[in-house]
Amino acid sequence: MPEESTESLPKQELPIGPLEESGEEKISETKMGDFLSPIAFIMFLAAGLIDLIGFVILCFGLDDFGIMDLIGLIFVGSLMYIHSQTITATSGTQKTVKKFEKKILKRLGLSFLGELIPYFGNLAPCWTLAVYFQLKES
Repeated sequence: MPEESTESLPKQELPIGPLEESGEEKISETKMGDFLSPIAFIMFLAAGLIDLIGFVILCFGLDDFGIMDLIGLIFVGSLMYIHSQTITATSGTQKTVKKFEKKILKRLGLSFLGELIPYFGNLAPCWTLAVYFQLKES
């Protein structure tokens, strides 16, 4: 019996499932990918260390007089700004990018004010939460 070659058979396309058709799978991959990027790791590490140092300072009964808060504002803020610059803007999305930049400034300002409150600022992980919401939104 002669064997049939696969080249002569008609090609059939497989049906696309509901997740692939709607793009939900791709969206979840990009959200998780943003949390696993190198800049996200550096941002979480820096924010976590600053929050941890603030907690340790409180445990020893000391006050840093806002020094760690200024370091957090400068370092975490600059990392958040660098992360926001990776978003490419076309002519139609310039308003969206401007809103995103306003949200970054608002998020940094609220974190800084939260850190300035005595005792609460050292207990609450304000910088880590700011980084989390920054990555979640982007």
